[in-house]
Amino acid sequence: MLAVAFQRAGFETDVAERGAEAVTLIERNADKYCCVLLDLNIAPPDGLGIANFIRQQTPNLPVIVVSGNADLIDRIQQEDLRAVVRLVVMKPVDPQTLIPYVHTSGHCIRHDSGIAHLD
Repeated sequence: MLAVAFQRAGFETDVAERGAEAVTLIERNADKYCCVLLDLNIAPPDGLGIANFIRQQTPNLPVIVVSGNADLIDRIQQEDLRAVVRLVVMKPVDPQTLIPYVHTSGHCIRHDSGIAHLD
């Protein structure tokens, strides 16, 4: 659903069904991505594993975490992922809220800093 909304807004997207596929895409294409939209509940490696991979390999690649878990902030802090996690969004997600956050007026969030929370 999110990929389709971003594509309709004119963004090129890649979609990974499994964590291993996400890691491969990031290894190959990290430089071209504005950010990674990441569900923590994904087949191995899970979202925390992928976020840790991003933190270690491409720490300038922002992560937007999408989850239905209320303990999400604690898990991000425990794993010390605040350096890469820029936004936390709880499900259900309105793509029209994310699109302007990711890319507005020709500016990608990859060039901003800080963590935010959308409710």
